[in-house]
Amino acid sequence: MLSITDNIHSPGQEGPSYAPPPLPEGWIAQWDGMSKKYYFVQLSTGQSQWDTPTAPAPTGPTPQATPQGVEHPYGTPGQAQDAGPQADGDRSLGGNIGVCFRV
Repeated sequence: MLSITDNIHSPGQEGPSYAPPPLPEGWIAQWDGMSKKYYFVQLSTGQSQWDTPTAPAPTGPTPQATPQGVEHPYGTPGQAQDAGPQADGDRSLGGNIGVCFRV
């Protein structure tokens, strides 16, 4: 019978057993422990993809520094990234949603 202490590694926390492929300029490889494969991030946009890039990324500013303790700072491919509140602090669903009251 296994106990909680027998499981030394958390699922999805294993590191890669092989190096990422060579990448064109402007790309980095990130390891996804759940799928156990690399995904690739374009530094100038922060966009990620599973397919190995074959062309250099367009140049531009790089995203902000990676906060410590964040497993996937760029998100994983297909993952919706939260844009956060809009500049005016509006947290509505957006669009032209109107409410009409009759007195």
